[in-house]
Amino acid sequence: MKKILLLILIFAVLVGISSAYAFDPQKKLKVGFLSSELSRKNDHEISAAFKFLKENAQYDVKEFSFSQLKKNPKLLNHIDVVWYHRPDSSDFTLLEKNETIVNSIRKFVSNGGGLLLTLDAFRYINILKLETEIPQINYVNAIDKGYGRKLGIHSLRSHPVFDGLFGGAYIWAPHTDQANRQVGFFENSVPRNGKVVAVDWAYIT
Repeated sequence: MKKILLLILIFAVLVGISSAYAFDPQKKLKVGFLSSELSRKNDHEISAAFKFLKENAQYDVKEFSFSQLKKNPKLLNHIDVVWYHRPDSSDFTLLEKNETIVNSIRKFVSNGGGLLLTLDAFRYINILKLETEIPQINYVNAIDKGYGRKLGIHSLRSHPVFDGLFGGAYIWAPHTDQANRQVGFFENSVPRNGKVVAVDWAYIT
């Protein structure tokens, strides 16, 4: 069975939101960029992600922390998508698991809001009780055997998120050989509540 990789794509509702905005190119997608105060200041990945959003004319970005969300859950009002990127494999903090925060995000999703959880933030689906199956950790090697080191994702069958991409996309091409950490569902482990959008796609040699 193909390894099922759901780093970014388990929340297919994002596709529906994006499609809705396709009818009005002047209307920006409103993105709530969620992070902890410490990681926002010190992590290059998170800074790069926020910079990408700010410099893209398609998005209207509102940045807020878990502390701010705890104090004011209404920050999620008028947001289309919440993006949480967590490059940290440690356990979730008490603040991330705070009942007020969890309930506000759950309510946001149940009301049709999109949720994008990338890297180790994907494990947050269990805290939010959106999924009962616990994501696993897997390592895949990216080794250049004369054809490059590309790793990517491919639609399980077909999905609009891959329109124009011939069914898949290579999203990682490191400059050196390395072992890469994956967070998702592998082998016989599959989501109980969610749907599979994409699977691993190794570089064709």
